[in-house]
Amino acid sequence: CMIALTALLASCAPKETHLTIIETTDTHGRYDEFANDAFVLKQMKAELGDHLILLDNGDDMQGSPFQYCSNQDATHPNLVSEVLNYLSYDAVCVGNHDIEAGRKVFDRVYSETKMPVLAANVIDETTGEPYFTPYIMLDREGYKIAVLGLLTPYVVTWVPDRLRPGLRFEQLEAAAEKWVKIIQEKEHPDLMIGLFHSGF
Repeated sequence: CMIALTALLASCAPKETHLTIIETTDTHGRYDEFANDAFVLKQMKAELGDHLILLDNGDDMQGSPFQYCSNQDATHPNLVSEVLNYLSYDAVCVGNHDIEAGRKVFDRVYSETKMPVLAANVIDETTGEPYFTPYIMLDREGYKIAVLGLLTPYVVTWVPDRLRPGLRFEQLEAAAEKWVKIIQEKEHPDLMIGLFHSGF
C-alpha cells in the first residue's frame, strides 16, 4: 500500500515550498509485487530530491517465502534493509508483524538500515526509555518537520513474550499526548507527521 500527500508550507521566515510525502506500508516482504512502485519511487526521489519525504510504516518482515528465508539468513543483508536502503527512505516505523519476526531478527534487520527506526511507545523494560527512536526532525528549505512513530499496543495480544523479550508497549493515545508535547516544546516544528502503525 502506498499513500501520497502534497503539502504547501508557507510562513513568515522561510520561502514557500511544496513537499511530496509518500508513505508505504504493509509490503509483507512481497517485493516482487512492489517492483513497479519501487521504480516510480526511485524516479521521484531523483526528480524531487529534498522535496520528497519518503516514509515506511512497517509490516515488512513477514508475509512471503523469500522474506521468511531472508529472516533466517544471518550471512547476507536482509531483504527489508536492502530495499529500504536502496530507496533511501527518510524513516521507517515498526509494524506488529516486524515484532512477530522476533527480536533477534528485527534487531539485526534494523541495525542494517541507514535510516532511523521509529516507535516512541515501545519501551525497553531495563532502561524505561524508548527502545527505538521516538521521532526525527527533518529540515526542508528552512522548515522544521517532525515525524513521530507509534506502534499499536495490541501487538502483545498477537505476538508471544518470547519473541519480544524485555519490551513493553504503551497505549497510543497516552504516548501521542506525551511525545507531541515534547516535540512542540523542544523542536517548535512547522509541520508534524504521525507515522502510526495502528490501523484506523
